[in-house]
Formats: sequence, structure tokens, C-alpha cells
Amino acid sequence: MSASWTIKEAVEQLHPAMTLDEVRALVLLFGVPVLGQRRGRGRPVDAYDQPALLRAHAAVIAYRRGLLHGVLAPR
Repeated sequence: MSASWTIKEAVEQLHPAMTLDEVRALVLLFGVPVLGQRRGRGRPVDAYDQPALLRAHAAVIAYRRGLLHGVLAPR
């Protein structure tokens, strides 16, 4: 089985960091698949495909850096 992260785990592991809402948006926008659920103290929590989350994160960070570079680059 592939590695998986909950949204909270992704927030704790991703660098550069993202908020819970940003990671939720990644999941929705990139269609990151759910690999299962994890039980904790409360209700089960979805666990998402870690490699897919990492690819989505990399794409967003690359886009952000490109925008920042385009805005701040000397003309």
C-alpha cells in the first residue's frame, strides 16, 4: 500500500508550510485520492495519497515562486 497522510499530517510535514485550508484546497483542486481512513479518538479521518499530495504541493510552490519572481524581477 502507498504511503498516506491525513491533512493534518501534511500540514506538519510540507515545506514550505501550508495551512489546513491550503492543503484542503490542494486535495480538491488536484483530485488527490483517498487511500483509506485512520481512526483516532474521534471519527475516522481520510488519509490521502502522499506522493500525489507532494506533487500537488510542488506544483503550487513552483507556481508561487514563478509569480513572485515575475513580480520582483528587475525589468
